[in-house]
Amino acid sequence: MLIAGVGNLLLKDEGLGIHVVRELNKMELPEDVEVRDCGTMGLELLNLFSEYDKVIVIDAIRGGGEPGEVYKFSLDEVKLKKGRRLLSMHHLDLNTLLELGREIGVLPSEVVIIGAEPGEIELEIGLSKEVREKLPLILKLVMEELSKV
Repeated sequence: MLIAGVGNLLLKDEGLGIHVVRELNKMELPEDVEVRDCGTMGLELLNLFSEYDKVIVIDAIRGGGEPGEVYKFSLDEVKLKKGRRLLSMHHLDLNTLLELGREIGVLPSEVVIIGAEPGEIELEIGLSKEVREKLPLILKLVMEELSKV
């Protein structure tokens, strides 16, 4: 199983996935769990994901909620937008990446996305108060997923 933290640490809440990965690296996790800082990887994520049966992606998620609102859903629960175009090979949004992975058949059998609504995306390192306060809940959701295996 892979836990992939994605995002950009230089853009406040956009770095949520990386902050979660750093916290997970301080914890004792099952041997068969790999935790990776995937930063702003683009298409390379599909190659990485294809090596695992289950992937948990941690990211800032724009779902229309209040800053700090936590989301968790499986790939089957999210409706991926069809017809989107890839504008850059180096800066893909998660939706586009997962749509492409599904279409070419390289996604693992289970993908879970966990994240929070960003409050501040600006050039600064660190999380906003609203998102930082949700780190314990996000870590709890990740641990619950690990216990399902």
